[in-house]
Amino acid sequence: MPDLALIFIGTPIIDPATDTIYLFSKSYKDPNPGGPTGYLNGMYRVWALSAIDLSTRTGFPVILDGHPADNDLGKYFHGGTHLQRPSAHLQNGILYGGFAGHW
Repeated sequence: MPDLALIFIGTPIIDPATDTIYLFSKSYKDPNPGGPTGYLNGMYRVWALSAIDLSTRTGFPVILDGHPADNDLGKYFHGGTHLQRPSAHLQNGILYGGFAGHW
């Protein structure tokens, strides 16, 4: 089961074909009490959990931070400056998440 200190963002989606729940979480790079906080230390993860027992699926969570933008390889996803609020969307086996951000 995921660390309950994580904040799950937006509305998750359930894939009934695989009984998998997909969702996004936001936390700090160092979640320990007294660790660094603030927008420079924010990060997002994508989770896939079993809808039956909430166990984490193999290969998850996936950290989104550090991934380059498809339209500008010089810009990277940074969880401290991006926000995810809308629900996740699953179509043809591809998970979509809506994010907004500022630089």
